[in-house]
Amino acid sequence: MADYIEFDLPVNVPYYEGYKVLDGYNYRISVKWNLIIKNWYLNISSISDPTIKINGIAMLPGRDLLRPYGYGHLLGALWIEDTAESGDNPTYEGMGDRWRLRYYPRGT
Repeated sequence: MADYIEFDLPVNVPYYEGYKVLDGYNYRISVKWNLIIKNWYLNISSISDPTIKINGIAMLPGRDLLRPYGYGHLLGALWIEDTAESGDNPTYEGMGDRWRLRYYPRGT
């Protein structure tokens, strides 16, 4: 695959918030562990365009997390990648270590 931007998610931390430049635009990213459902969720919103906002994306491997939301003309692909290549869903302990959040820019 092409070059990607990796999000430096802290290990064993139930909530992360940060900013990334994706395809030339600034985005706010938050990642949260849902203790009841036992799954990670992602929110992403544009800093410059308040109409670009996606909340509650289940962080599951094997699919482009952004594809269902219709922003392909603005954003590339965002994947949870399992470095162990097992196909398991991310666990609380493994996010940011075994499971990595990676962004592949448009056109790559």
